[in-house]
Amino acid sequence: MLHNAHLGYAIAFGMIVITGLANVFYIWFRTRSERWLK
Repeated sequence: MLHNAHLGYAIAFGMIVITGLANVFYIWFRTRSERWLK
């Protein structure tokens, strides 16, 4: 039970980290593309 709870917590934390990285890359890519278009 405790191990499963820790596993779910680790998966949730990983999802948050992946989502945050995806947002950072998306914003960085958008600013670069806007700079290139101008």
